[in-house]
Amino acid sequence: MLDAPLCGAIANRVVFHCALIQTGAESYRFQGHPFLAQSLRKTPAGRGAAMHGKPDERFIEGDLTCLIPSTEVHLSLLARWFADPEFVRNWGGRPLTREEVAAKYTGRRRPDVESFLILARTIPVGYVQYASAGPGQGGIDMVLLPQAQGRGLGPDAARALVRHLHTVLGWKRVTVDPEASNTHAIRAWAKAGFQPVSRQGSQLLMECLPAPGGPLVDDESFPPVV
Repeated sequence: MLDAPLCGAIANRVVFHCALIQTGAESYRFQGHPFLAQSLRKTPAGRGAAMHGKPDERFIEGDLTCLIPSTEVHLSLLARWFADPEFVRNWGGRPLTREEVAAKYTGRRRPDVESFLILARTIPVGYVQYASAGPGQGGIDMVLLPQAQGRGLGPDAARALVRHLHTVLGWKRVTVDPEASNTHAIRAWAKAGFQPVSRQGSQLLMECLPAPGGPLVDDESFPPVV
């Protein structure tokens, strides 16, 4: 039986050097799911309903996860998450108020910062965002619920988002900056194709560049942080 990483690697190999045509049609995987349907119906015009003017970019699909733009519809859920000390332990370390969450993570900062919920099947399991840092490059940040960690969901969501940034938005460089002491996060980013490039105080700068050939693979021999 093929597992998800291997299936993803095969798919990446098949589409390498191919021209991907986006039809604008919604995936059948999303039809009939109440949470996704509700998100679509209530997404305010101009805030995620047509990201960068392309309505077919509302969802970003991975093998295990999909990303949907977070909006005011999701405020209660996000406010509950970001008020949990365990959830924000590696996200600033301070629980946030509902007003702070509304201002930062419900799409109000678009297009400077694009915000998404991470779903495993149709269950919300985390939050991810990306922001441009100049032409063709930028950074992403991600946080998962504690019970969703260690299941391959983070690397899968990261791979899906990076693929979107590389192939749809044309980014040449995507970076993350986990705490250098957070070996679990560093290994998860490595499985998504990121490699360490420098140390910035307590944080490790990692980058993911478009693959010159072949798929991204899990690297169990990830070098130690020095």
